[in-house]
Amino acid sequence: MVTPELKPIETASKYTFCVTGAAGYIAAQVVQRLLAAGHIVHGTVRNPDDSKVTFLKSLPNSENLKLFAADLLKEGSFDEAVRGCDYVFHTASPFFMKVSSITTYTLLLISIHRVY
Repeated sequence: MVTPELKPIETASKYTFCVTGAAGYIAAQVVQRLLAAGHIVHGTVRNPDDSKVTFLKSLPNSENLKLFAADLLKEGSFDEAVRGCDYVFHTASPFFMKVSSITTYTLLLISIHRVY
């Protein structure tokens, strides 16, 4: 991940944040900034042991990062991750890989009709 030099957000207090979808493009930037500022971060990902999240574990100050398995479509799967947090950045979004052509067509029609 290539990012410009980050200037830490100066705060008198350190907080605990939950960042949902922590491996996503925007969320990873949020995680990086929060860690740089010295905050504790609870990040939710589909699978904390997946090689796709290794980059999060190698961020500076990653000792303040704890990853949790969570699924947006499973009730209660975020409970542990948000427990004890002061703030939540909800950046996760469900992502469906297999969508029928009729579903795609229906979503397209809805989008077009809402624009016009």
